[in-house]
Amino acid sequence: MVCFTELRNCIVHEEGVIYSDSKNIKRIEAFDKLKSAGFISLKVTTGIKRTRYEVIIEGKHFLEDSVNKIEEFLQELDKLLQSHY
Repeated sequence: MVCFTELRNCIVHEEGVIYSDSKNIKRIEAFDKLKSAGFISLKVTTGIKRTRYEVIIEGKHFLEDSVNKIEEFLQELDKLLQSHY
């Protein structure tokens, strides 16, 4: 979930681009699991003053899998909550 949250925040708040001088540069580390699974890649462009990291989503399967995983998580959470009330 942390990886998905960081990816979502990057897309929503930074339009999928992080610069090396950004306060959110640590998000790049959170993407390692998603990169190793082949869900995303990073296009790295090095300039004179800073490096630009652009998130590239590798196909619609990533989005479908993400939504399915989040749905499964929410269903499990709902089951747990209903058993307590």
